Amino acid sequence: MIRKRRLDMRLMQAEVAKIVGCDTTTITNWEKGHSATRTNHLAGVVRILGFNPLPTGNTIAERLVTHRKARGLTQKQFASDLGVDPTSLAKWEGGEREPKGRFEQIVTTVLAESCSPRRTLIYRLPACLSNRATVSVTASSANAGIAAK
Repeated sequence: MIRKRRLDMRLMQAEVAKIVGCDTTTITNWEKGHSATRTNHLAGVVRILGFNPLPTGNTIAERLVTHRKARGLTQKQFASDLGVDPTSLAKWEGGEREPKGRFEQIVTTVLAESCSPRRTLIYRLPACLSNRATVSVTASSANAGIAAK
């Protein structure tokens, strides 16, 4: 998936590595299927692909994990963004508990924004590559339409 997208965008592995925040060996390993993407690189992969390749999930716990990983956040960072203790977030993500009260509203809003099936996202590449492509994505549940301009 990454290789096809990289070639469609006419990018070199070194350019993709710079966007993702890793080295070219990592990109090579991903393209050959030798290793999986780590959470801290997933936000960059989403930026390259133009959509989140992780399944959305059916439960609040699964959706919270997908949302956090797609942004390359740790539980501690995401908990801070939500204004909740990291232990509470860990329990929500583990399915042990569900958010209640005002946190339920916050989480519902965050997940509704990130999991909207017809949401159009625009990702701009760094200035050094801006003459190559602007990625416009219309995300649908399983298939995302991707167009490079």
